[in-house]
Amino acid sequence: MSVSRNDFHGLWRASANEGVPYSEDFPEALLTLPEFTDNALGAGGATVIDVKFNITNPRECEFSITDNGKGLVKETRMLTWSSKDVGSNSTENIYGHGAKKALTKFAPEYSTATWKMYWRKQDIKGLVGALHVLSSPYEGPDTVHHEDDKNDDICPEHGTRLTIKFDITVLGKSNAPDRLMVALQELIRVRYEPSQYQPYVINVKVINGTAVLDYKSTEMKSLRECLEAEIPANVKKIYERELVLDKTTAHVSFYEIITDGRGYSIPGLPTFGRKNMKASRVHIARHGRYIEAMPIAKFLGREEHNSLNGKIGFIRFTGEELPTPCTTKVKMYEECPVFKKMIALIRKNVDPIITKLSVKEPVAAIVKAPATVKAPATVKAPVAAGGAQATVKAPATVKAPATVKAPVTVNTPATVKEPPTVNAPPTVNAPPATVEDPPATVNVPPTVKAPAPVNTPAPVAAGGAPKNVYLPKANAKEEAIDESDHDILKNLCVKYGKDVLIRLLKETGV
Repeated sequence: MSVSRNDFHGLWRASANEGVPYSEDFPEALLTLPEFTDNALGAGGATVIDVKFNITNPRECEFSITDNGKGLVKETRMLTWSSKDVGSNSTENIYGHGAKKALTKFAPEYSTATWKMYWRKQDIKGLVGALHVLSSPYEGPDTVHHEDDKNDDICPEHGTRLTIKFDITVLGKSNAPDRLMVALQELIRVRYEPSQYQPYVINVKVINGTAVLDYKSTEMKSLRECLEAEIPANVKKIYERELVLDKTTAHVSFYEIITDGRGYSIPGLPTFGRKNMKASRVHIARHGRYIEAMPIAKFLGREEHNSLNGKIGFIRFTGEELPTPCTTKVKMYEECPVFKKMIALIRKNVDPIITKLSVKEPVAAIVKAPATVKAPATVKAPVAAGGAQATVKAPATVKAPATVKAPVTVNTPATVKEPPTVNAPPTVNAPPATVEDPPATVNVPPTVKAPAPVNTPAPVAAGGAPKNVYLPKANAKEEAIDESDHDILKNLCVKYGKDVLIRLLKETGV
């Protein structure tokens, strides 16, 4: 059954209106741009690709991509809207629909879409053939196709060139020369892994009137290479392993940006080279060509959590059986059996490491008087009055005790009746009624000097209790302080000063 022009019009419109995943990262037209570079590098075997955007006239911009590959290898795949057979497992030219998808995203209106595809082949003997030209509108096998024997300027020896007219609105926020250049070079740097891919050079040029911006892929490193170069100053590698299951191998590596993310960014990678939750991705590749930058929380099957911030992963699949990407190759096909079994294996291995906090968090950033701190009624603990501040930060290396016991230096009965006055035990020598402040470091001798008198009546250490000091009504069994509690009080006193410690003790009622 033949397909009419009206049918192709409908297919074009449907493709143009079909959403592309991750359009919050880049405009849809730019997300589909790698479909052209994939074809050139994969099926075409090109080593040099020239990408040019001329945005001088916003309503009639022009995009062109030229390569030095073999020319259009299978014309039928271009002249068929979507191929029924799957392409080579070693390239990304799988469905035969990627180029058409990209065309519809640059030129959504079928009736006004203006594009041309040129290619020239070389035979086995090295003889150069005529220049072939396909031009809009797209009508499948009936698309206008002719040969040009006189043109020697386009792909002079062999290769392919595609040109498209487009409105600058399809570029979204990347509609200015500098922003467009940043988006283009970042897309290239996060799509191909030079060390795992075939040799290539991609040259990018953005023209706006007389102003020209240039970029060469050889001048920049991939995202993974940049993270490797930042070790150990700003980045650390938290996982690297090769996982094999059946005929599929996954080369897995995870990194963590450990520096303060507020001022850190890898130059030229504003979307994926930062320390924030948006950039915390797992980049998934087939044979060195990254398909999807999946949010790390989704990859692990978890809710987003700040513990994942700054963690970036890379999974490169190789082998005879590879996971399948979706038709528009910016996303993996999640129902692919190979993808599902490999993701389950990878999660099992990396989840305990990725979700573990890399830095041990302090028990408490701010030490407040705990509700469980008991202030024994009959305990005579040194206390000083003063204006208490709301919070005191405890050092990260000091744990606040769950309960604080007041020091006691004499034996007292388990229960004490409430007499009108309390006399010091006869066996203990009482210090003078007024003494100097205790030193910063406090030991626990048999007798402890009493603190200086303050504005409010304060208990005095056992053995130095003056006459006519009234006990509180609620008596409690006195509890002894151990050596570790004294060490904590000593450290806090040294760290924050005696006055602050005394204020805190007064607030807690100790």
